[in-house]
Amino acid sequence: MSVYFRRLCDLLRQLLKWVKDVAEAGGSSYTFHLEACTDSYPHSPKSIITAIHESGMKAGVAISPATPSSAITDEIAESADMLLVMTVVPGKGGQGFMEECLVKVKELRARFPDKNIEVDGGVGPKTIHSCADAGMLLFKHTGRLGTDTSMNRFQCHRGGDGRVCSC
Repeated sequence: MSVYFRRLCDLLRQLLKWVKDVAEAGGSSYTFHLEACTDSYPHSPKSIITAIHESGMKAGVAISPATPSSAITDEIAESADMLLVMTVVPGKGGQGFMEECLVKVKELRARFPDKNIEVDGGVGPKTIHSCADAGMLLFKHTGRLGTDTSMNRFQCHRGGDGRVCSC
């Protein structure tokens, strides 16, 4: 079995515990939540990114709706392969898309114009174009986007630069 993408929302603050297992299972990318790197956690975001890279995977850094985009420092962003802005509160099902989080996408895009920026949570036909206009290149959606449009066929064009975002 091939693991395409593994995102860890680890409230136990054991971010490095799963890196090796995910890599050995065939994971190509590993994303962790910046909020898990508190002062009491013994590893810095930079050291976690390094460990992910040393395992042969790409590293992503996620921020939750309550976290400002400024929490992603230049050092973190330059080290990470992807930045993820959550547009729902992680771990709480049935939420609607939080459009106010798109400001963070715009801020990150302005600071890091060449970085892959992903949006996760509540993304669908009514929100995808706003996400793309804000600067998103990738999105995550676990269900169907509509009765005729499966995730495997959905694409949107971002702004005027001609880049395409899709899953």
